[in-house]
Amino acid sequence: MPSRTKPDDNEDAARVEEELADLAVDLLLLSQELINTKIKLESMCKSGWMEMAKARYVMGPNSVSALQLPSADQEKQILAAVTVSNSPCARSGGVRYNYFSLETEETTSTSPSSKDGIRNRKIDDTGSQDENPETGSAVEEVSSGETKIAAPKPENPLRWFGFMPSAPLKQSQRCFQVCVETVIEMTNIQAEIRGVQDRIKFINRKKGGDLSQKETPGDRKSVV
Repeated sequence: MPSRTKPDDNEDAARVEEELADLAVDLLLLSQELINTKIKLESMCKSGWMEMAKARYVMGPNSVSALQLPSADQEKQILAAVTVSNSPCARSGGVRYNYFSLETEETTSTSPSSKDGIRNRKIDDTGSQDENPETGSAVEEVSSGETKIAAPKPENPLRWFGFMPSAPLKQSQRCFQVCVETVIEMTNIQAEIRGVQDRIKFINRKKGGDLSQKETPGDRKSVV
């Protein structure tokens, strides 16, 4: 007598196989994207070093060298213009991975409304608005509370090599900035690949566990 749950089992198995096929395609596409990103990184690094060589030729080898780099014993503090942050990310299909992003001073700064405070209108008991005697306006400035100390801004590294850097040196800086962004992009692709691989392993383990539970002792004997 055929089991009633057999059609449902076939549908579940078909869904699992379809999901595994989709994940395999995603893994293939991500691998190709990772290769293209590595090629882009190699090209930008070559361009950056070539532009730096041009800058040394124009400005002189002593003007663009390690002597201009800041040392650890100097009094002036060197701040990073870009920081890296990560956050958990989940995409369709149950794939989870860590997403990395670059944060600059503009992205982490607060909105202007939070700095200006809240503007309230003063209304007396009679319902009329009291004007500010100093400004003649019925708007009262409410401060945001604590006074924030302005953090020091990071210095442009091009200033280490003079106040008027050459055009090749500026182009070299732009190339290496793209390299940093490309490295973060590669990291995210690799993290997504690991997430897809973990999802495939999880489905295979679950699939194997379901098959072992459905086997009867007689089936195990026949397999042996």
